[in-house]
Amino acid sequence: MPPGEIHDGVSEGGGAYTLKTFRLSQALVASLAEEISGHPKELELAGVLLEDPGLEGNLRGLHEAMQQCVGPGSLAVQTQWFTLLEQLLSQSRAIKPETITGTLSPLQWSRVRDYCFSHIDQRITLDDLAGLCGLGRFPFLKQFKRTVGMTPHAWLLRLRLERACGLLSRSAQPIVEVAHAVGFYDQSHFNRAFRQAFGVAPSRYRT
Repeated sequence: MPPGEIHDGVSEGGGAYTLKTFRLSQALVASLAEEISGHPKELELAGVLLEDPGLEGNLRGLHEAMQQCVGPGSLAVQTQWFTLLEQLLSQSRAIKPETITGTLSPLQWSRVRDYCFSHIDQRITLDDLAGLCGLGRFPFLKQFKRTVGMTPHAWLLRLRLERACGLLSRSAQPIVEVAHAVGFYDQSHFNRAFRQAFGVAPSRYRT
């Protein structure tokens, strides 16, 4: 909803419902829109309704990720923000995304890979990775995905889970220590990601 537009709070049919919202400052949206479009623009949102099940699902996923206390600067949240705002703002015809071509050079890819390997137990942000390549965050996202075939977050998650498999197989470290060693902020987050990737809990994988 554009700034100033009033939502009546009434559901269709008058039944009970849960409303999940993002409240974004105009400055934040404008700055991200500038990164995505490649130039500053006075943002004007049309009062339109977008019906897109894929976009809706991605918005729900972002809302859940932000509720998991991973922080607004996490690689997962940053990646989802850019991806979603590119879709949302272009579909509402507020901006035209900049055309990004090419892939990461072998040197850029090597820098990103080596940095992630050596900092796997630490918080890694989109700013960190884009800076290693001398690129803005939006161009980096596009070129990384074209180079690797997945987003930086998806690739780093897979790397962390593969490293966790090795630690679980070779050592008797408590699972919570394995989780921290590969960059998960708590064991429940690690368990959930591990089960989703491999179909079993870390404790079952070890046995």
